Amino acid sequence: MRKQLGKYVTINTLEDLTELCNQNWQAIEKHLTKLGRRNRKLTLFAVAAIGCVVWSEIQRRKQEEQLYRLSVRVKDLERGEEA
Repeated sequence: MRKQLGKYVTINTLEDLTELCNQNWQAIEKHLTKLGRRNRKLTLFAVAAIGCVVWSEIQRRKQEEQLYRLSVRVKDLERGEEA
């Protein structure tokens, strides 16, 4: 007797064994397909997260450049007032 999806099945012939192997293989394929879908979703999530990181770094650099330009302007204005 072999256990099949929680049930015991009697194997009398080679055909019974082949059928049981096919059913088990189909169950394994189904689980692998689900796992593959989960991995694809995880991959998409990771790509989206990396995209967000890149975008935020670009924004940070823009703000840093603006801050530098403003500080230069302020220094120029302060020098102009002193003269």
